[in-house]
Amino acid sequence: MVTPRKSVPEQAPGDPQIGPVRRFGNYTLIKKLATGGMAEIWLARQRGLAGFQRFIVIKKILSHLSEQKTFKDMFLDEARTSAQLNHPNIVQIYDLGNEQGAYYIAMEFIAGENLAAIAWRGMKRGKPFPPPFAARVIADACKALHYAHHLKGASGQPLEIVHRDISPQNILVTYEGEVKVVDFGIAKAATKSEHTKTGMLKGKFSYMSPEQCLGAPVDMRSDVFALGILLYELCTGKRLFKHESELMILDMITKRSVVPPSSVAPGITPGLEDIILRALEKDTSVRFQTAQEMQIALEEYLRSEGHQSNNADIAAYMRELFADKIEEKRRLREIASREDFEAQFGDDEATEQAMQNRRRVVHGLPPSQIGRAQPTPPGVPMVPGMPVAPGQPHPMQLTGSMPQMAAYPSQAGVPYPYPPGVTPPGYPPGYTQGSGQYPMGYAHPSFGQIQQETGGGWVARVVIIGALIVIVVASLILYKQLNHEPTPVQQVVGPAAPAVPRKTGSLTLKSVPQGAVIYLDGKPMTLADGSNAKTPSDLHSLQYGTEYAIRLVKPGYRPFETKVVMGEQTDNQTIRPDLAAFPGWLIAEVQGDDKEQVQLTFNGEEVGVGPMVKKEIEGNTDVVVRGKLAGKVCTANPARVRVEPNVTLTTTVKCTTQAVVRAPAPRTNGGGGGGGGGGSTNANNATTRVRPPKGDLVGSGDCVADRSLPPGYVTINTKPYSTIFWDGRKLGETPVSRIRLPSGCVTLTAKTKSGGEHTFQVKVEPNKVNIYKHTLE
Repeated sequence: MVTPRKSVPEQAPGDPQIGPVRRFGNYTLIKKLATGGMAEIWLARQRGLAGFQRFIVIKKILSHLSEQKTFKDMFLDEARTSAQLNHPNIVQIYDLGNEQGAYYIAMEFIAGENLAAIAWRGMKRGKPFPPPFAARVIADACKALHYAHHLKGASGQPLEIVHRDISPQNILVTYEGEVKVVDFGIAKAATKSEHTKTGMLKGKFSYMSPEQCLGAPVDMRSDVFALGILLYELCTGKRLFKHESELMILDMITKRSVVPPSSVAPGITPGLEDIILRALEKDTSVRFQTAQEMQIALEEYLRSEGHQSNNADIAAYMRELFADKIEEKRRLREIASREDFEAQFGDDEATEQAMQNRRRVVHGLPPSQIGRAQPTPPGVPMVPGMPVAPGQPHPMQLTGSMPQMAAYPSQAGVPYPYPPGVTPPGYPPGYTQGSGQYPMGYAHPSFGQIQQETGGGWVARVVIIGALIVIVVASLILYKQLNHEPTPVQQVVGPAAPAVPRKTGSLTLKSVPQGAVIYLDGKPMTLADGSNAKTPSDLHSLQYGTEYAIRLVKPGYRPFETKVVMGEQTDNQTIRPDLAAFPGWLIAEVQGDDKEQVQLTFNGEEVGVGPMVKKEIEGNTDVVVRGKLAGKVCTANPARVRVEPNVTLTTTVKCTTQAVVRAPAPRTNGGGGGGGGGGSTNANNATTRVRPPKGDLVGSGDCVADRSLPPGYVTINTKPYSTIFWDGRKLGETPVSRIRLPSGCVTLTAKTKSGGEHTFQVKVEPNKVNIYKHTLE
């Protein structure tokens, strides 16, 4: 008889296209989201007892690559690396497995879009991604990468993780405005397999760092460079390194200068441009040294420019831009949540094949020998009902899961009565007795493969028939219970015992200051309205004897972490930590001739001598800045500052004499005294006020250019305003900010609106921002 295959039911207009869906181990594959060069990405559903359900993403290696060691190792490396990462801005990994001959990773489902999709749709609809939003997204990505870069393993040694594939496709933004970094598939770590060697090019060419293009060793600063490319492209709406030839792209990255983003998009402010260009420095020593350093600079830009860009603003932008996608994904999850979803949209043949691979087996028998009479070890009773050694459960036990049922927990650790270290006949090498687990990729046979070994005698036949009867009866009972009552099924070893509910307790969580988000075992706790639970709050239904990891997170403060084992001593306990603020940084810059002799103090404490001092200050601290120099009065502007967490502030200290020194009054033509030379000098000085110089203006004989040193940066302001030129090239109108120049002496020309032209020299120190103010008239 021929049975026609069930067709996918017709769907309502506007519904997302679904089906046919199919079983994949413990998961149901709902819809293919993407196919890459190495793997397929599927939206999947996981179900369990008592109505448990969640949507996840399955990343499944392509079938034709499963047997290639290079791709398999890369895939497994991704799982091993990602599984160690637990950060709000990194996609979480739930599971690694092998199903139907294919390796897969089960990971967190993100309702959102990647940066490539956001930028494309924004440009298409005339709503480009605003630069403040871009700064916020990249700052959050910096948080994730800084965490990964500095993560330590169980041994306490740094893992030295470098992502190496930061690109628009691997930065996701949820419809709620949160940022997630994904795909550590080619991440370099100290614990990686041998195939991640220096000299191998891995990643998307357009987003590689110069050292990565050259096959040189990479570190966290390579990821910073890639973030700089993303920030440039998001702010300008233009690709930075684009060419049909991959070799030309590598040449552009390693040799060509970056066109300032303000030249492409005039709306970009100098502060944001400085951050972009520093992240894109080809010299790693000039680049941001850590992702956190770049994050701090972006946070300072958002604060100083008055942009209160936050995740809520980005969420509103996402909802406006992707209203259709949000509704489509909501409808897809709604349909997939139905009880009859698999029955309606399932592929019967694929589902049946998947379930056959997971049939129940007799515990204690190797897969190749299920249903065969095994030789009985001496002294081991094999007849059902006979007692075994003290402390051992009955050797006949069911494991696995029933077809179209929620997962049924197997009882791990039940030993088969063979001496320790002895592998029973027919087991594959590496099998651990009693674990219920087989080496990866070992096929579990179905009951259709059960055979009877000939010549075993009538006793063996009786044992086999009895075992089969026990299996069938137990299966029917379990199947009936699981399909009619959503209560957990208990495995019974020996006489049945009534279930004893575990005692539970509660904790009270507070913090100073309050408002910290509560994480329990790495997952944020939520209230009934779906919002995050924050301190102060009570946690209930915590099981006795269970250890819980508690983490309190508040922006601007260091996370608080502790572990509590619930029991009589900890029940109803109150945990109330004082959260320590993240530090900020205060820079004091001294201007004037004697800047290297000025003693600087913060809140009366000596912190160093000029021309510049940078000190880490505890966040949310008020600081009074003063300078001391014999014979002069030093003032700071501002003199009192409040240092916020993760923010760098700068104050300027100037030291002047109490008397203002001015040039002599101009002489008249009839005035006497002095020779012609003296009169000429006085006449020249008549139009100039003598004042303490601002900045370190130097003569041509005071220093020489040294291009062997790294370059420096110059910020210049003039009074009146002017246009600054260097070597015939226009640098911009004052104030000009963070202009990159060679170290040593540099000759600049300032042209005023009135037509005046003034040439002066400045000293540029390598890897520093040199600030100058110059009065021209």
